Amino acid sequence: MKEDKLIGKISKKVDRRKFVKSFSFGLIGANFLFNKRSVISFPSNSKTRIAIGKSEKLLSAEGDEYIKLVRRGVDQTIMALVGGLTPKEAWNKLIKKDDIVGLKVTYERTKTDYHLIYAVANSLIDFGIRPENIIIFERADYDLTLGNHKINRTNKGIKCFGIVKEEWHGAVHAMDKFDHKAYNIGPHKMHICKIVTDMCSVIINMPVVKRMGSTGFSTAMKNHFGSINSPIDLHGKNINEYIAILNTLPPIKNKTILTICDVLRNFGSSHVGNGSIIMCRDQVTMDYTAMGIMEKHLRRKINPSFIETAAKLGVGVANPDKIERIEFEIT
Repeated sequence: MKEDKLIGKISKKVDRRKFVKSFSFGLIGANFLFNKRSVISFPSNSKTRIAIGKSEKLLSAEGDEYIKLVRRGVDQTIMALVGGLTPKEAWNKLIKKDDIVGLKVTYERTKTDYHLIYAVANSLIDFGIRPENIIIFERADYDLTLGNHKINRTNKGIKCFGIVKEEWHGAVHAMDKFDHKAYNIGPHKMHICKIVTDMCSVIINMPVVKRMGSTGFSTAMKNHFGSINSPIDLHGKNINEYIAILNTLPPIKNKTILTICDVLRNFGSSHVGNGSIIMCRDQVTMDYTAMGIMEKHLRRKINPSFIETAAKLGVGVANPDKIERIEFEIT
């Protein structure tokens, strides 16, 4: 794929001088110390950090300019989140080079940006992850092909495939694709796909901020509805409770080590974008932040209960006093 080759040629280097300069003027809620090597020193505290890299150019850039800017945004945002002189040092604080990394994207009505997905994949490859150890996945091959992805189940290059091959919107009876262990979510028994339970050692969740009638919006935690066998059973009046419970399940909670949210482009009220890439290790904090973005877009409060419920269940943090919010301009 020509786009893949182009992405692979993107410079691996980040202009650290401009990056640090943008931090010094654009960061919120953190104290940054600069030594002679322009190292960003991250104070230790008990707060949950969320990093927001933003550029107005992401709203209008096209072609090579857009691809390169997205890649710089990925590299700079992961550095802002966990620290490190380089993206490689930042990734080294999160994953191991022998990890098998699943990128859980979304392609139901709205789509995780194709170039963002491959910017993350190529940043991981530059860190040292083998391309064959990266799996881009969604519910079905069908969903991914809608986003111009080429299905790849071989051991050559980045893998990309769905849990199943054909489109589906409800119960799936191809249980060989799901782990045998059943989890109770309310009265429903759910099985998690083997991509999560067996194939991947870590998961990077890659949702979008999108509108949803029953909850007001959907971002990180709801995206894992695409990791289970019968998501249709979890819709309805108890969906907020079910979203929270789903994200307490050990394979999902323990393996989801990072959420990278696509807030790049605005496709109306169903997919909100403001030219930013958001990263957080805490899915509840990500959804709490995404809720604010959606409320600003809709110009009204939504306050879905799944965020508070998930926080009470120990999934993550939704208290703004315990969140360290870092915003900067992507350079």
